[in-house]
Order: sequence, then structure tokens, then C-alpha cells
Amino acid sequence: MPTTLHADVLIFGGGIAGLWTLARLKRLGFSCVLVESHALGSGQTIASQGIIHGGLKYALDGQVGGAAAAIAAMPELWRDCLAGNATAPIDLRGVPILSEHYHYWTSQGVLSRLAGAGASRVMRTAVERLGPTDRPPLLRDAPAGIGGVDVYRVGEMVLDARLLVEKLAASGRGRILQASLATGHEPARTAGPVRLHCADGREVEVNAQAILLCAGVGNENLLGRFAIADAIQLRTQRRPLHMLMLRSAPGALYGHCVGTSSSPRLTITSGQIAGTEEHVWYIGGQIAESGNDRSADEQIAAAKREVAECMPWLALPAAARWATLRIDRAEGVPQGGSSPLLPGMRPDVPVVVTKGRTIAAWPTKLAFAPLLADEVVTLLNSMNVSPRADAALDSPLPASAAPPIAPHVWDREDILWNIAPSAQPA
Repeated sequence: MPTTLHADVLIFGGGIAGLWTLARLKRLGFSCVLVESHALGSGQTIASQGIIHGGLKYALDGQVGGAAAAIAAMPELWRDCLAGNATAPIDLRGVPILSEHYHYWTSQGVLSRLAGAGASRVMRTAVERLGPTDRPPLLRDAPAGIGGVDVYRVGEMVLDARLLVEKLAASGRGRILQASLATGHEPARTAGPVRLHCADGREVEVNAQAILLCAGVGNENLLGRFAIADAIQLRTQRRPLHMLMLRSAPGALYGHCVGTSSSPRLTITSGQIAGTEEHVWYIGGQIAESGNDRSADEQIAAAKREVAECMPWLALPAAARWATLRIDRAEGVPQGGSSPLLPGMRPDVPVVVTKGRTIAAWPTKLAFAPLLADEVVTLLNSMNVSPRADAALDSPLPASAAPPIAPHVWDREDILWNIAPSAQPA
């Protein structure tokens, strides 16, 4: 016989959206069970670059649009959580900040427009032009002055996405389960238990007042399993990326190289190979967005050219090795609105919709997780879902039932690093 669990909210998806919402609901007194079929953070979360954007990236064309305005308040809110302030929606004390600032570098004309956008009353992100001696070490040798490279420092911090997941998982300890929907079980949209097949072979049934689907790409299947895809006229769009990693990088760097386009040519964040002091650059931006039709070797060749053009003053170590990673960003795209998105366009804000007892949600950006959780709380109130009086009697799930935490993407066993020149056969 399956084990029966009771919960106010059953959450599918152990990425930033599910884990943040779990922590938020737990603080409000809700009893929740979170289900992750693989490893926590294994989808888009740990594969993100951990940047808590303040909107400047979305204003590179000099216009402060919907995305820039919506995300402007996020860095301040995240800082409250990281400090453990009483007014913060959740407590993130102990999550390390890899960099307190982000740097933008390119020609003077482009960044003059960017600085103008940063001065907008809508934006809350400070933009500071740096002199040659104030620049980060890897940008210090960039030519300055007329015709040179301008460097700006922006108040957008970078977090270690894996350690963020680890902190959120710890706060939800005892309520996280490695499982998937049982084969052949189609959950009822309005009532009845949801049957799960656990990774350890057990069968579990969860009686929940509400169900939250925030499994990223996994929402495609879940919407069909919960028989609500047609009813809410919603689809999941995938925007693929072909990310790059540079191992034995010359040091830590957190920055955008900005060209004439409205998106950065390169977006670079940094980490370290597990158990070593070896730096690795994790590279996105236009190179990742435009590289989906390239093979891994072609993408690496394109990245080498792009780094050489964006940082001609910098010599990469001879031992540097490259690897690529394909990931899909999954976003909700509501249909039938007054101005539906064209294919491939990013929604400006999180997408959260409901049908019956089921809520489907996509955060759009890692930084938007708090906003998504707020919308979920509002919807639960409108659905008359409130914390059960006997929730304190719920038995915690055993630690052995919890899924593992995914590694940093550069520490994954399936990553294929190209051969360093010194290791190539004669």
C-alpha cells in the first residue's frame, strides 16, 4: 500500500522557483511537499550564471522597457534576504556573494547610452565609470582614453547558484522528495491524491489542497499529465543556449562585453574546478544565443575569436581548455493576449497561471524567483488555500528520500574538455 502524505501545497520542480516558493510558503505556515525527479538545481538553475540583474542588461539600447523596469527592485530584495533582515521574505544568510558588482566594458559611445539608461528614474542600479587603476585586474590593461575601452561598475551581484540551491534545500529539509508521477496515473484537476513513484522504489500518495508546477522544461509533460494544457491556453517555449566554459582561465571575471547590439557579446562569470584553485569562466551572451547551429568544435572556435576581439589585451594561458554545454531556457508564454510574444521572445516578468487547484509557473529569470513566489501566494489566497491547523503534526520525510544537489556545470562528469596543447600527441 502506498504511504499517504498530507500537504497544503504539492510542488513539482527543485530549481530556484520551487525551492524559493517552498521556503516562502514554509515561513507563512503552509505545509508543503516538494518533488524533484532528478537532482536539485539540475535544470536551468545551476546552469544559470547566478547574476542578480538590476535591469541594466535589458536597457543596452538606451530604452528602459518592461523587463528592465520589472527587475529593477530585485537586487535590493535579494540583499535583504542575504542579510537575513526581518522584512525579507526568506533567509539566505550564508550564501556567498561571488562578486558585489558586475562590470560592463566596450567602446565609449555604447556605454554612454548605457549610462543614460542607468540614470533613468525607473532604474535603481548605480552605474559608475571606472578609471584605469580602479578597474578589475583582467580589465586593467584595456586601452583607456579616446578611442579606448570604457569600463563601468554596476551594482549587480553574482551568487554561487549551487550554494544557493544548497541553502534553500537545507531550509526545506524534511519536505523534499525524489520522485516522479507514477506511470499510468493521471492526477485529477480538482481533487484526489497525486500518486508518486519514489527513487527508492516506494509509492506515495499526496493529498494536497493545491499543486504548483514549476519544473521548467518538465512543465511541458506535467501540463499534459494534469490535463490542463488546453484549458489554460498556455504553452512552454524553449530558448536554447550553447554555453561555453574556459578552464585554467587567467583569473576571476564577472562582466559583460557590450557591442552595438541590444544584448552583450559576451557574459562571463567565474568559478573553480572542485577541489582545486583552477579558475573556470562560464560564458554566455550573444555567442551562446547564436551558437545553437554550431557543433561543439565550431562553437569553441567562434568563442576563441570573440574573446580575442573583446579582450585583445589579454593572453589566455597555453594550458587553457574549452568545453560547451547546451541548455534550454523554459518560459511560459500565455496566448491570446493583446500583444502575444513572437517565437523566441522573452516574457518581461514571471508567468504564473492557474486552473482548478493547479498553478503553473515559470520565473523567466533566476532573479525573479521572489516575484514568482509572491504571485503564487496571491493565487493561493484567491483559491482559499490556507495553512492547515494540524500541519505541525506532519512527519518529516526521511533524509534518504531527498534528491541530491546537482554539481556545478563545469564539474559534471559528462562535460568533455578539449585537449590542452601540452597534452596533444606529437
